[in-house]
Amino acid sequence: MVAGVVPAALWRLCALVLPFLTVACCLDVPSHGCYWTGCQSKWFRVCSAGHFLDSQSVDCDGLCMESRSPPCLPLHTHFYCCIPGTPKLTKKCGNCKNRLDFGKEFVCCSDCSDPTILIKDSKLGYCKSGAELSMQLKPQETYHWVVGPWMKCSSPCDGGVQYRDVACYGNLSDAMIKHYPVDDASCSADEMVLQLKLFMFIWLV
Repeated sequence: MVAGVVPAALWRLCALVLPFLTVACCLDVPSHGCYWTGCQSKWFRVCSAGHFLDSQSVDCDGLCMESRSPPCLPLHTHFYCCIPGTPKLTKKCGNCKNRLDFGKEFVCCSDCSDPTILIKDSKLGYCKSGAELSMQLKPQETYHWVVGPWMKCSSPCDGGVQYRDVACYGNLSDAMIKHYPVDDASCSADEMVLQLKLFMFIWLV
């Protein structure tokens, strides 16, 4: 009776431990990005500590080589595990269409693939393609009043009105981008008053 219980207990123990051991048999664990594990039970879905389970496939989406990774047993599969990290400061996001806008900076993958963000506050995430998670600061934006030319006087003498347009424009620290009109509320109201006083003084003189 005891002899029959011991093998059953050992089998249960192996069933619990085996999926954890198979993580060590994964295919080339990188320093960042993602990797495919060895064959694991579909019921356990185990990645290395701190790594995030992204997807699964019996043939690693066609990337597993049979010489290095034999076909999985029934109810077993490979898991795609990703290593989360915070983005590195670069200048690689400017031309990426798949970048994420975080207000003062963009977050992207160094190969312009889709980034996956797990925690928005810290920007913790990964690139499923295996590329590095990158971050680029946006050019600093400043606002100023732009004064247009004096318009033609409505009357050549006595009672004519002459005016000029004053509008708020934005400007980026990137010299390649010209200034552009924005809402007047973005500019300082105090600076506007000073501008008007200066124009009136010049006009009176």
